[in-house]
Amino acid sequence: MKQIKVLATLLLMAVSTTAFGQSLKERENYHKVFVEYSPMSIKSNLNDDKYNFNGIGLGYNYNIAMKDMPLHFGVGLKLDYYFRRDTNNSDEKNPVKISDNMMCAVPAINVGVDIFIKKKIMLAPYVAIGMRVGLFGNEKLTPAVGEATSLNLFKKADMDANNVWNRTLASWEVGLNVAYESYFLGFSFNRDFEKISVNMKQVQAFGIKAGYIF
Repeated sequence: MKQIKVLATLLLMAVSTTAFGQSLKERENYHKVFVEYSPMSIKSNLNDDKYNFNGIGLGYNYNIAMKDMPLHFGVGLKLDYYFRRDTNNSDEKNPVKISDNMMCAVPAINVGVDIFIKKKIMLAPYVAIGMRVGLFGNEKLTPAVGEATSLNLFKKADMDANNVWNRTLASWEVGLNVAYESYFLGFSFNRDFEKISVNMKQVQAFGIKAGYIF
């Protein structure tokens, strides 16, 4: 987690030294880099349980703006790291601490509308289709009495057939980016098309992005 923050800071510092003379409206093609806070949740299919994760992400997009209409098309890649801490108190004499960690890559394509205000401000609502690819997923169970157990969330040998997570899932996202000169804030909601496991529903997450356009 600390390494991701350092990498994001260095990346933003590097691209902020890029010199350019064009306004947002004059650029035909442009790049975006961003960091993101992305809380995620998954609901159970069996009861009302909801599993809430904190999430941070680092992303890149390359967009192509249409010359004669306010549209852009883009491709991108995002790395997300999600984590959760909880305690199972079903056994009062031996509560179990739960620690979940997951990292995934999300390649995606997007299309959006670029609405300019005096060339420096741009509002860009968009929709994207992508693929959530699990790079690793780990759950550590630490009872008050006894030894800790570590499980691979994507491995059938560790999880039963109804609870093992699918490693690849198609997903969609809608959002709005608000840019001023070369800096932007973004707000989004994304959800998978498919359930992450037999006993759990689709992953869904909100995103707050801060980034740089060059």
